[in-house]
Amino acid sequence: MAQCLVNRGVTSKAEVSEFLNPRLKLLADPFLIPNMDAAIERLWKARENNERLLIYGDYDVDGVSSTALLTEMLTELGWTVQSHLPGRFDDGYGLSAEALEKCLKQFEADIVLAVDCGSTAVEAIKFLNERKIDVLVVDHHQVSDPPPEPLAMVNPQLSDDYPNFQELCSVGLAFKLAHALVKRGRKEGLQKERDLDLKQYLDLVALGTVADLVPLTGENRKLVRSGL
Repeated sequence: MAQCLVNRGVTSKAEVSEFLNPRLKLLADPFLIPNMDAAIERLWKARENNERLLIYGDYDVDGVSSTALLTEMLTELGWTVQSHLPGRFDDGYGLSAEALEKCLKQFEADIVLAVDCGSTAVEAIKFLNERKIDVLVVDHHQVSDPPPEPLAMVNPQLSDDYPNFQELCSVGLAFKLAHALVKRGRKEGLQKERDLDLKQYLDLVALGTVADLVPLTGENRKLVRSGL
């Protein structure tokens, strides 16, 4: 067993303990992820002002589970939410201006929250910015050069300071966003956030994480073990 752990880069006593007994209480602070604070601030303002939020997902398991988690959680906590899952053949890959134009004819939105997409969507986000629609991106893919310009991009690929976050897929990041929202609400003494048990969403996190074939170490290991 010792050799197996070494092969996986697990060498210190603390790393061995965390690998063999991953626990949710060891999860890192979600506000350490780049731009998380800005995304939470905008979402908070949206709920206060009863603004309309469109969650735009992706068609793979990670994208679907991310969209389901955030739609359910945000609705439960009082946001006005619609969600859209693009079709591979009708809408193409990722976030596109053409797909958004069709989508916005169905759902009027003040904010678009792109999950599992958006990190390379320069033109699509420009399309939304020109229409005064704020854009938040929650994604784990590499960011294009030049990057798009959303209001906030929650993407651990933007910083090497916390490499464990870089292993998260989008549903893991969606859970971290949910965790950050609940932390904010509990800090302000809000009853709905106090009552909400985030563990109810861990089955979706486990499903999306395993399906996306990301490493089952660090944050992923803690989330998947609890979700299963």
